Amino acid sequence: MELQIYKPSNFVTMNNPILISIIDKFKSVIWKERYNGYGDFELYVPVYDRQIIDLIKNNNSSFDILNFLVDLKDNDSTMIVEDIRLETSIENGDYFIVTGRSMESILERRCILSKTTVKGNLNTCIKKLLNKHAISPSDSNRKINNLEYEDSTDNYILGITISAQFTGDNLYDTIVSICDVYGLGFEIKRKYYKTGNMSDFNTFVFRLIRGKDRSYDQSENPYVIFSSDYGNIFSSNYKYSLSNQKTFALVAGEDLGIGANRRTKNVYIPNYSNNKNWRLKELFVDARDLQSELEDGTQMSDEDYMATLEERGYEKLTEHIPTDEIEGEFDPNGNFKLDRDYFLGDLVQVEYPVTGISKKSRISETILCEDSNGISYIPTIDVQE
Repeated sequence: MELQIYKPSNFVTMNNPILISIIDKFKSVIWKERYNGYGDFELYVPVYDRQIIDLIKNNNSSFDILNFLVDLKDNDSTMIVEDIRLETSIENGDYFIVTGRSMESILERRCILSKTTVKGNLNTCIKKLLNKHAISPSDSNRKINNLEYEDSTDNYILGITISAQFTGDNLYDTIVSICDVYGLGFEIKRKYYKTGNMSDFNTFVFRLIRGKDRSYDQSENPYVIFSSDYGNIFSSNYKYSLSNQKTFALVAGEDLGIGANRRTKNVYIPNYSNNKNWRLKELFVDARDLQSELEDGTQMSDEDYMATLEERGYEKLTEHIPTDEIEGEFDPNGNFKLDRDYFLGDLVQVEYPVTGISKKSRISETILCEDSNGISYIPTIDVQE
């Protein structure tokens, strides 16, 4: 495994990153990528390897040090260096531990500072949020240089419509929560890896993504099955819990005036029959931040405002779904191989020994590790309702 470290020529705009170091000797590397969220990495480098020391010595500003970019060779994911620390030990030796997060984390640097109402196609709504608060904001100081938005061509994504309003929310958290509701992910990758054109090397592209379904619930793609029968589950633990579940949300929006009631919307979790009596688990959502007056001073229709309250209700109910957990050791080098038979974000089938339980599950994270034991790929699998 080989890591490539780039230093931007300008740490404000992050323009024209220049390859300054290649690290291929280390104690260990852990490289994580996630379907709906930023990934992270951890690099252990012996202190006698001068490359990290030279990076620190040659840069007077600690802020600059923590903005180097790291690529894994032949991988299109880019990480941002955020922490460098030194650990010394008589027994284990002296090491630099370098850590950081993937490019998706850059969206966490922006908040939705002004009221932003979105309505319509999900692709267009996400694009509006990014354009207004990161790609082309009215305040040029807020612009994230060299970030582009690539419109989705996925008919499923293009068929989703939302109505929502945000004020003061973190931009990254907002996009994660929207994607969670609809089972989507997103990524920010170097444009170069798609075009092969070196002039695109310092341009990063935001894309909405959707994993393919390879479970028993479809017939379009070949099945991918993790099961003791296939010998690709070494051990597993399964837990199902309803303790955090909510089935109904009362969403309370703006006040109608002195002595009047607030505007409210009842929201039930989809496809949940007989939602009453013991099965009714209530959640109150304070959404007074959602206002019917739009940014331009016009008023939303009652229908549109209720749709906005409903969207907030679904987002909050997504945080209170039953816990369906898989813990275990899966063999990524068995008959089904990562990045050949299945990919990050895909839905696969997981069957459990003895119980006969079979669950559709998403590959939510992939972990690439290299240490003295060699290279290993480990998928993280989340059960889907």
